[in-house]
Amino acid sequence: MGTAILSGGRVTFTADQPWPLPALPPNVVRTDWPEPGIPAVLVTDKKDIETERAVVFRPPSLIVGAGASRGVPAAEIGQLIDSTLAELGLSPRSVRHLATADVKADEDGLQAAAAERGWRVVAHPAERLAAVPVPNPSEVIRRAIGTPSVAEAAALIDPGATLLAAKRASAHATVAVARCAPRGRLTVIGIGPGARDLMTPRAVAALRRAAVVAGLDAYLEQIADLISLSDLHTAWPVIERRIIAAAEADLVTCFYNPASARRSWQLRRAVELLAARRPPATPAGWVRDATRPGQAASVATLADFDPGLADMHTLVVVGSSRTRVRGGRMVTPRDYRWAPLEEI
Repeated sequence: MGTAILSGGRVTFTADQPWPLPALPPNVVRTDWPEPGIPAVLVTDKKDIETERAVVFRPPSLIVGAGASRGVPAAEIGQLIDSTLAELGLSPRSVRHLATADVKADEDGLQAAAAERGWRVVAHPAERLAAVPVPNPSEVIRRAIGTPSVAEAAALIDPGATLLAAKRASAHATVAVARCAPRGRLTVIGIGPGARDLMTPRAVAALRRAAVVAGLDAYLEQIADLISLSDLHTAWPVIERRIIAAAEADLVTCFYNPASARRSWQLRRAVELLAARRPPATPAGWVRDATRPGQAASVATLADFDPGLADMHTLVVVGSSRTRVRGGRMVTPRDYRWAPLEEI
């Protein structure tokens, strides 16, 4: 079976076996759509796509830039965002985040509109936005906040971004949309039906960092404990519920590879959720590059732990309410009852 990958309205066919189409060499790019019924994996941020015998993956390829006046209603900015995406035929599921200027990040209406759509808000300093070339600069905006553009500049701030929708305005808000080219890789590994200890560490690492895992459901169930709390895989509200459940159960909680360039705020939020339900003196430890050259580790309290220390090579462990530090190590007692030797 071949694969059709759609990005930006173009279909790329890649296959090492013949397609049931006129002869096509590998990596041919076509602008027409394949015949209906051909099995395909479609990677697209377009909304209305024929999905017969196809799997559609929405890449995080869109950035919505937004500016707002003080007191902007969430409904107004939300309607402007929705109508702009609909006009472009783009899926809201491919929006990576809503971007704005740092002086606008505390707008309740803007934050609420993003939250309603499951997006996070990323704020940029005015001086950084001012350095981004835009098609519709405004001297009025520059005099007010130090940058001639908010919506367009925030949408275009990533290198290589392409503006899809120039600034659209309502009474109290502006919106622009840009497309970035998300980078990724395809890894093919064996996940079954052999025993778990036959899986190589490299295969396990690939599963832990994967955004999407495809395979036979019976085999996927065997490695379910490896699909992580990354919000690249699972919606953040679901992750929050799981963290809260672990906190309320008073469980020791571990976060594997909890931060990256694209995931810079999630660990801090997770620590906040735990801190609201654990004593401030609860031990919290981290280790980076465990068992590798350059290994580093430390133990602090939950109140003093700095999530900024973590990256994709870090394991963070937050103790339960009963965890103590003994000899520089975190120790959590278990509910064993020690019996006298004569009873054993």
